[in-house]
Amino acid sequence: MLAKTIFCEGREYWRDRKNPTFGELVADSVQQRAVLTNRDLASVVHEPGQYSFLYDHNKRLFKNPLRNASKNSEDKKAWEVAYNTALERLNEGPYSQDKAVTHFWTDIVNEPKWAKNHRPKFVKSGNRKITRFYYRPECLS
Repeated sequence: MLAKTIFCEGREYWRDRKNPTFGELVADSVQQRAVLTNRDLASVVHEPGQYSFLYDHNKRLFKNPLRNASKNSEDKKAWEVAYNTALERLNEGPYSQDKAVTHFWTDIVNEPKWAKNHRPKFVKSGNRKITRFYYRPECLS
C-alpha cells in the first residue's frame, strides 16, 4: 500500500536524493495521518479526496504498478525506489516533529484552503511542477 502510494504520487521524482526525499515525505504523510487519527494505512490512503492518484490516470498504476514497470525502464527504477523507500519508512516509522508532514499539494491543482497563509516545511520541484509539504495535524478529520 505505501509503496504504491509513493509510486503513484511521485514516480517522476525517483531520482530525488535530497534528505528527506519526495518519496519519504509522501510516506510520512500517510504514516503521520495513520498515527494521528488512529487508522491503518489503507484507510488513510483511501480516504476520499486525500491522495489524487486515486482520482486520475494514475489509479491504474496503483492497481498494478509492476505492469507498467515491466514495459518502461523509468517506471521500473521508480518502482524499485518507491518499494525500498516504503520498506525503510515502515521499519523506521513516521518522522519526528522536525521532518513530519501530514499534507502536500502540487501546483497543478488549486491551492487548498488548509495551505493558505501557511509556510510549507519542504518544497520539491521537478517535471514542471512544485510540490509543497506541510505539517497540519489540526486539519485532519
